[in-house]
Amino acid sequence: MGSLPRDVIQRVIRRNIASVRRCYEQLLLERPDAAGRVTVRFVIGNAGAVQSATVSQSTLGHAETERCVEGAVRRMTFPAPEGGVVTVVYPFVFSPSG
Repeated sequence: MGSLPRDVIQRVIRRNIASVRRCYEQLLLERPDAAGRVTVRFVIGNAGAVQSATVSQSTLGHAETERCVEGAVRRMTFPAPEGGVVTVVYPFVFSPSG
């Protein structure tokens, strides 16, 4: 197992949050009151690319949005971790108010 500082991971996610947010905005067109948390477990490979991403838990209850969030995370690129791959579990919280 490698390591990557938490603040670096958060910075990359914040920089790419628009693609995750678009997934949720599509759901809001269908269900304006939709809200919940989608927790994604993903693996950052030696070069910084996301090797896999899967929803480990969700209260959103919408499979299409969950798959979209997985895809958005898979497209993220992180700095190369020190010492090998890194597994991250990250919660995305969605609410209509922002």
